[in-house]
Amino acid sequence: MIRLCGKVAVTGGATGIGQACVRALVEAGATAISIDLKINPACTSIVSDVAEEGDLAAAFKKVGPLDGLICAAEIQSNTGLQDMCWEHWQKVMAINVRGPMLSMKHANLKKNSGNPVSGLIEFSPEPTTYRSGF
Repeated sequence: MIRLCGKVAVTGGATGIGQACVRALVEAGATAISIDLKINPACTSIVSDVAEEGDLAAAFKKVGPLDGLICAAEIQSNTGLQDMCWEHWQKVMAINVRGPMLSMKHANLKKNSGNPVSGLIEFSPEPTTYRSGF
């Protein structure tokens, strides 16, 4: 069994893949902190919207220094680009692209071997995170 120590924040940690990450971290011995719109009763939870910079900055300030960050907050789009309304496109981009960027910007990750981004995992099963759709 893998044993972990330290403190890891998981955006989207209350549901889906983020919730599974929290469960695995806790079982391995790490301190997991969920940052989500919903509360995860399995760990310390901070209610925050990853698409809102001020909200997210305040959440990471409460969390303090971290050993790791998992960006798992995401939403999916069930429509093609031709049928997607502008407001939904903006929401998808705000959560799936802007959210991880803001999380990396505001998370206080401890430095490791001179690498300022050690301990970071960004994950999204939603294809719009990684391609433009054109």
